[in-house]
Amino acid sequence: MEILIIVRFMCLRMSLLTPMKGEFVMKGRISTDEDNNWAIHASTFEHGGKRYLIWCGWQKRRVYQENQCIYIAEMENPWTLASDRILISNQNMNGNASGSV
Repeated sequence: MEILIIVRFMCLRMSLLTPMKGEFVMKGRISTDEDNNWAIHASTFEHGGKRYLIWCGWQKRRVYQENQCIYIAEMENPWTLASDRILISNQNMNGNASGSV
């Protein structure tokens, strides 16, 4: 028996700076790739005046084994990516590299 697990990012927007007093509005799913692949553990950050999303996900649909990767993409706004995802790391890369980044 195969179990289908679907994990995706969703964006809620708050109308006020104080989350306990305002209302949340569902902005929708953050699409990380055209195939709608597994995506978990997202975090955003700003650098050089641009916002980025970084997350763990699959390169393609799972067949018989997990293939966890780390991706980054520039964001147009908090619920839309402005660029294609860029692979930062996967299990075939040397995760123990040292030196300047």
